Amino acid sequence: MRRWAAVLALALASCTHDTAGTAPSRAAPVSAEAEWLDAETKAQIDALFAEHDRADTPGYAVGIIKDGRLVFAKGYGQANLDDQIPITPRTSFHLASLSKQFTAAAIALLILDGQVSLEDPVSKYLPETARFGPDLRVKHLLYMTSGLPEYMSLPRKSGMPWYSAYYFTREEALAATLSADKLDFAPGTRPGPTPTSTTCC
Repeated sequence: MRRWAAVLALALASCTHDTAGTAPSRAAPVSAEAEWLDAETKAQIDALFAEHDRADTPGYAVGIIKDGRLVFAKGYGQANLDDQIPITPRTSFHLASLSKQFTAAAIALLILDGQVSLEDPVSKYLPETARFGPDLRVKHLLYMTSGLPEYMSLPRKSGMPWYSAYYFTREEALAATLSADKLDFAPGTRPGPTPTSTTCC
């Protein structure tokens, strides 16, 4: 039986940044195994997203991976309605809190494999956090009780706002957090659900 995984990302027109420019290809180069996905199946995928593949609607980026290889990648609809920027396989989406559960699941798999422990100090993986003390643990990142400052509450080096329209990277957000003088509160003492903990993971 064919085994495949599909990843669908809902495109939010106001929250995307296309790294491929304003007129990129709607489909991406795929692996030599692409023939695994026949023309009929590709046509069915196109039909599934046809109603969103217009210039006046947000849409989707679709990727199918088989045995670790990309066998299908295509965009449908618009990443930015105002500027008429289409979604492509290279469109970056501001997923925000949608990424939290996937990050937590990935860490859980590492824990099950014995590669990470909830009790590990965060400084084992991010040495820059050592100055916040030894009590900051992986579990505090996952439970969002780390006390790490929210990067959006800190000034951005470029002076621009922390808003997806003013594109910024994960590394930039993390650097802002790690530049803080101290934690907002002692790890584990209270909840503070922020994107920063997920970013550190």
